[in-house]
Amino acid sequence: MRPDDIKPKDLRKYSILPFNAVMDKRINRTRALHVLAALCSYVDRNGVTFVSQDRLAADLGISRQAVSKQMRVLFDLGYWVYAKKRYKLSKGHI
Repeated sequence: MRPDDIKPKDLRKYSILPFNAVMDKRINRTRALHVLAALCSYVDRNGVTFVSQDRLAADLGISRQAVSKQMRVLFDLGYWVYAKKRYKLSKGHI
């Protein structure tokens, strides 16, 4: 059993953002760009992630509803797409 004061170590060191997103005036200097940066920090080498909106909200210190709203903006602008699940027990779909 783990003591409560020991937290799992976060091994993420960087986030690779699409250059178009950084230069896009529609999301530049907005919360959508912050959400995209957090989302990109969870992608694997193939550009796929199954991170939850709850986890993104906790990382950014905002509500899940705020993340959901910004994810809709990013989806509408084409910065992320839904992907098929790789295996049956997968819970996410990003």
